[in-house]
Amino acid sequence: GMGSVGAMARGSADRYFQAEVRDTLKLVPEGIEGQVPYKGPVAGVLHQLAGGLKAAMGYVGGRDLAEFRE
Repeated sequence: GMGSVGAMARGSADRYFQAEVRDTLKLVPEGIEGQVPYKGPVAGVLHQLAGGLKAAMGYVGGRDLAEFRE
C-alpha cells in the first residue's frame, strides 16, 4: 500500500507527514506491500460494497452522499 516502507521510500512519505525522514529505517509504515493472486472480476465485490453503503445511508437517514457525510 501507499503507507508501506517501500512506497514511502519512493515518494509517498509526505502523505504521512514523514517527508523529512531520509533513513528508511526511521519511517513509520502504515501498511504493507504485497501481491495477491487474481480472484476474478471485482464486480461482485463492488456490488456488495455499494449495498453496504446504501444500507448504512438508510440507517442514518442520509438521502445522498453529501447528507451521509454530515
